[in-house]
Amino acid sequence: AKIEDMQNRMDYFGEDAEALILAGWLGLKCEDPQAALSDLQRACLRDPDNWQALTNLSIAYDAVGDHTAARKTAERCARAAPVSVAPRRDGHQAGILVLNRSPTRIENADRGLDGLHFTKNYIAQASRLMAEEYRFVSVFADSPEPLPALPDTDIVFNNIASGEDLSLPGLLDRVVGLVEGLQKSVINHPRAVFQMTRQKAADLLQGISGLRVPGIARYWRDIDRFDEIEADIDANFAYPVIVRHVAADESSKSLLSEKKIAILVNDAGELRSFLETVTWDQFYVVEYVNLRKADGNCRRIRAAFFPDDFIITACGFYSEWMVAGWRTNKQGHAFYDAFPQRVIDMQRTLRDPEAMLGAQFMPVLRTIRQRVPLDVFAMDFDLDDDGEVVLFEAQATMILLMPRDNVPDHLQLPRELDDRVNGAFRRLVRQKIAQAA
Repeated sequence: AKIEDMQNRMDYFGEDAEALILAGWLGLKCEDPQAALSDLQRACLRDPDNWQALTNLSIAYDAVGDHTAARKTAERCARAAPVSVAPRRDGHQAGILVLNRSPTRIENADRGLDGLHFTKNYIAQASRLMAEEYRFVSVFADSPEPLPALPDTDIVFNNIASGEDLSLPGLLDRVVGLVEGLQKSVINHPRAVFQMTRQKAADLLQGISGLRVPGIARYWRDIDRFDEIEADIDANFAYPVIVRHVAADESSKSLLSEKKIAILVNDAGELRSFLETVTWDQFYVVEYVNLRKADGNCRRIRAAFFPDDFIITACGFYSEWMVAGWRTNKQGHAFYDAFPQRVIDMQRTLRDPEAMLGAQFMPVLRTIRQRVPLDVFAMDFDLDDDGEVVLFEAQATMILLMPRDNVPDHLQLPRELDDRVNGAFRRLVRQKIAQAA
């Protein structure tokens, strides 16, 4: 009611751009996106480069279903605010320049410019948790336009962390050129990230004793040539197979949302039907390894890798093959209520992974650490009945500190894991600074 009252009073300010931005924001909060859209469109006419107006306008376009306009407005917003600079503080130990990708979708306007630049994954978490220790500066490094002068920093963290993104025409050269021009030590150099698409990572990790790497192949979604696709899949895979978008990350939303980015298909007919419903240019087919436990549940384990350490940061169970994100929603809560032993297993695995999983998996992870060229990355996996590690994925874009919001107390993960991850990151920063000295 207070928000609605404030919205009614906005008429007093007429066509002032700042007032229209506030009116639009209030419209979004009151779940009146059409009114918000009108106010924000007028605000952008009066102040075309106002990133706050553009941020809210992009969200309003999405809310009314105009996703093309939302994406284009997000691009305008990135051009209007290509750099985010944290205020300088007396306690800062170093400056970290983060190379970020321009947003294609904006979901939250409440975190300001910092929230526009840092959305998810570990460096976004660190930029909030370690704001007193490090001065974080972000730049949209994929911008084709000349960048403004950047504040001096000590090291660079490349957060264009998807090999798929860096495969876009010209982007790898652009980011490498920026990095080389800065002449600073880099965490996750773009050339190393470029080697870590799903398919390249699978190739890189072949031949490690004790590691099973499921087969993977990439296809163009060409329905007119589906017979050829079907024949190739039949020659190289056995159904069911996992079919997934080449760039998106898996989570429980992939099962709950109508816009699925990964699906388990049982035959070629299901595959064709699914491909006819999506607009992807390309897709992966991944060998499905059935790792269901005796009670029918599936497990996923995540390890975070740093130069001097690897840490088991997450363990989860679920009744479906995709085991990610269930601790934060009602379906997952109901699952763990039905299987309380799985909560015990999850906590024991995180506190003493060798006791729960067996010591044989540790040398496998050490070899993976040696082979992967990234400074910091994560890997999702499980163990089969023979004790072999089965790779799900390894990449640089993962969240390393597991979510705590909307998670019941008994499903919270041990906080000492966060301390280990953050401690490893601090050591990595010191190491990179020392290299640059």
